[in-house]
Amino acid sequence: MPGARFPSILNLLLILSSAFIAPATGNPGNTQFNDIGMPRTSVKPTVEPALLLKRFLEKAGQLGHRLPLDPTVCEWTRPSIISWRQERGCVAVSTWNKLPVSTKKLLTKWAKDGKTSGQEFFSMLFRWLFVPHELAHAFQTASRVDPGHAASERQANDAAVAFLMTEPEGPGRLTELESLLQTASKQWPPIPADPQEADSYFNKNYDELTKDPARYGAYQLRYLLDSLARRNSLRFEEALLTVSSSQPRQAPALDKY
Repeated sequence: MPGARFPSILNLLLILSSAFIAPATGNPGNTQFNDIGMPRTSVKPTVEPALLLKRFLEKAGQLGHRLPLDPTVCEWTRPSIISWRQERGCVAVSTWNKLPVSTKKLLTKWAKDGKTSGQEFFSMLFRWLFVPHELAHAFQTASRVDPGHAASERQANDAAVAFLMTEPEGPGRLTELESLLQTASKQWPPIPADPQEADSYFNKNYDELTKDPARYGAYQLRYLLDSLARRNSLRFEEALLTVSSSQPRQAPALDKY
């Protein structure tokens, strides 16, 4: 669809939260929460988004894939939480301290393995996995790639997961994230088991699904789990080629999630 936007799992947590509101003024900016909303001080370290971006672009360049601009990471907390901003040439990432209380509580609720805080879950998704995901969208935009709603997100997930499998500690972190999402998946409404049937329904009923947060989220998170399940067979070179050479569209989107 020319000029269409393709919201992904990156929009899910916003959609499921009741509203995007400013953090309460009584909450210190560096407060972290555990599973029951109590202060927590330890957070597992993650690679900085800017370093991930650098590594992704370096590896893509070695494979002969380059963007017509020099992307950056901009610390920009927005309703979409993370997105590729074509007009600024940056991956816009949010910071935990600036997220609304409602989003923090949702992330904390989803991190129910007893070991992971809401902030850790946030960092694994929005300051780690989805950084390369958004860079894959940047390549789709530069190549005028638009294979449809479902395929666009599947391709970006594959590229992100394939890249992270080549990174130090990447395989272990992906295993941990897969476990967290599998636990969360028990709360999702059912979707067609057949991938083609699921994609067809998602594409044809996209507008309707976006009005139903639970069903929309079930599709988006399932796509990510599908990529994680195939992580040992994914190859970064192949995944990158896919986001750079699919069916062209007429005009690039300005903001991809």
